[in-house]
Amino acid sequence: MSRIIIYLDESGDLGWKFTAPYRDGGSSRYLTIASLIVDPSIKHLSKRLIKVLYQKYHWPPAIEKKWSDMRLHERCFFAEKAKKLFTDHHGLIKYNSITVRKENVKEHIRADENKLYNYMINLSLVNEMAKHDEV
Repeated sequence: MSRIIIYLDESGDLGWKFTAPYRDGGSSRYLTIASLIVDPSIKHLSKRLIKVLYQKYHWPPAIEKKWSDMRLHERCFFAEKAKKLFTDHHGLIKYNSITVRKENVKEHIRADENKLYNYMINLSLVNEMAKHDEV
């Protein structure tokens, strides 16, 4: 039986207020959904990488660290380690992302925020999910 684990995270929000600046009463202009697709046999390695980051940079474990709050050298360290993880376990790990410019989203989709989110998941992950017996 073929199995995968998918971890998802989004950046941006599902709001539609574009008349004010982002984070100053306005919504984000983009929505990104990133995913890590990993074989269950190596799921511990991605968790270990995150743990190393929190320990190395003394980040409080109870607070999710945002990319936008990371310093350049922290981002570079993470990117190098993520690249190495991919290279060392080629075929067992994949990175995936999809980004939408929200200002281009049609009104009928804006009426139900789940439509956009589900559509993005469909475009970015359904084909990969279909390859496996268990997700």
